[in-house]
Amino acid sequence: MEKSMAVTCIALLLLATIALYCDAAGPPAPASDTLFTNKQLRSNEELRSNNSFFVFKVQSDCNMVLTRVSDSSVLWSSGTGGKAAGCWVTMQGDGNLVLYSNQNNAVWMSKTARKEDLYTLMVQDDGNAVIYTASHVAIWSTSYD
Repeated sequence: MEKSMAVTCIALLLLATIALYCDAAGPPAPASDTLFTNKQLRSNEELRSNNSFFVFKVQSDCNMVLTRVSDSSVLWSSGTGGKAAGCWVTMQGDGNLVLYSNQNNAVWMSKTARKEDLYTLMVQDDGNAVIYTASHVAIWSTSYD
């Protein structure tokens, strides 16, 4: 009886220790090159091209940028730096990529709204961020914004 109680106490202590050091949501997801429909990127989160040469990020000043990692040069910017606080971007189900403030006001959008479907924003190995339809048709790109 004493031995099983000791084992139980040790197990509870281990679980409590794990709970203290782990986020309830689990570890952060690894960097991805794709933002899927109805998913968000929050401030200082990023998408990274598969070759890791390019990063699409929502900066803490609410500016979205696409940068080349090797020299930190900005290839594209939403031009929204300082216009709001606590921003996050979402790939909406209507195909519109929208940057929202912490007040849920649209700060910037790709103006690609259309019928409800599955859309993705992908950071490609060629240095472009592209919105694709479910049938993989490009409807917006940082190269022709």
